[in-house]
Amino acid sequence: PPSPPLPGITRDEDSWLEEFTFYLNSQEFDLAHRKLSLKDGTNNTWELRAKEDSALINATSVALWMSGGDALQLVFEPPLFQPQPVTTAPLSWSILTKASHWGSFTLELRSPHLPTRSIDAEVNVHGT
Repeated sequence: PPSPPLPGITRDEDSWLEEFTFYLNSQEFDLAHRKLSLKDGTNNTWELRAKEDSALINATSVALWMSGGDALQLVFEPPLFQPQPVTTAPLSWSILTKASHWGSFTLELRSPHLPTRSIDAEVNVHGT
């Protein structure tokens, strides 16, 4: 069951956009309007930065899950399913893609205080 609500936090998929800013390889990433595209054979950094006034800071954790991408042999650090505490420091995952492994997958952001947020993603030859 989900945790009790935190003050000021709505429980819908858009809460992720209200509480965090997203970055891919140090570039701000528009989660609402873009697919997460990674180039094959590269190491990528996916980052969530809690907004300064977020009630989630020091109150919850976030874990990254994946479905549909086993054949891509992606390597995540920290590993999938491992919760990271939300603090004023960014939450960061390294995503290593294998050369010549292309295809689509879905990432999920999970937190006890927010609904699961699905992110369409792919590995391709361009990374865009």
